[in-house]
Amino acid sequence: MIKEILIAASVLSIASCASITNDANVPVALSFSDGSEGICNLSNKRNAMSVNIPSTPMVRRSDDVLKYECTTKR
Repeated sequence: MIKEILIAASVLSIASCASITNDANVPVALSFSDGSEGICNLSNKRNAMSVNIPSTPMVRRSDDVLKYECTTKR
C-alpha cells in the first residue's frame, strides 16, 4: 500500500512540473493602447535600447527593474 502511494505521488509530482528556462533574453510585447506607433527607450543595468512600437523586442534579463520612456508619433 505504501509503495503504491509513493509511486502515485512520484508520478503526480513529475507530471505537474513546468518547464522553466533561464534564457539571457526574454521577449517583451510593447504597444500603445490606442494602436498608434512610436518609439520606446528601454533600459536596465545590463542593457539599453531604442525600439519601435508596436514590436516585441528581446530584452536582456536583469535583477534591476526595466525602465521605459515612450513617445507616440501622434
